[in-house]
This record gives sequence, structure tokens and C-alpha cells, in this order.
Amino acid sequence: MEYHTAVDKFFNTEKLFQAACKKVILLDQRLSRLDVQSKRAHDGGLRSCQLSRKIQISTLEGVRFAYYEYASRKAEEMDELRRFCLAEEPMED
Repeated sequence: MEYHTAVDKFFNTEKLFQAACKKVILLDQRLSRLDVQSKRAHDGGLRSCQLSRKIQISTLEGVRFAYYEYASRKAEEMDELRRFCLAEEPMED
């Protein structure tokens, strides 16, 4: 792989990584809100509402895990590209 191609790929991968991290944060916030709603439904004796929230929580946890895994793969890819770029950095006169 050529140095400039690797640098371009690094920056593209970094954008994808940052976007995935933002999604994970947003999903964490949504999950915490759903958890509060589920606890309120439990305290209020609203079983059907509680079940609905539990299903939503389970679904969002799966989506969050997928984004987390994607972000982890992109972080590894960025690390490999960073090492390649540092090893292949062109000498300037």
C-alpha cells in the first residue's frame, strides 16, 4: 500500500470510528432512559408497559453491541494504518 493511500484510508476510517462512537453514546443514553421508564412501570404495576420497555432495551442492547464491535474493528484498523504510516513516512528534503 502506498503511503498517501494509507493516510487517506486512515482519515476515512477515523471518521467512521468517530461516527460509531457517537452512536454508542446515543444508544447508551437511550438505554438509560428506557431503564428508568421500565423501573417506573414496575413500581406503578404496569406490567405490559414494563414488558414493552424490556423488549426495547434488549433490542437496543443488541444494536449497541453491534456498533461497539464495529468501532472496535475500526480502532484496530486505525492502529494498523498508523503503524504503517509511521514506518513508511516519506523523507522530506
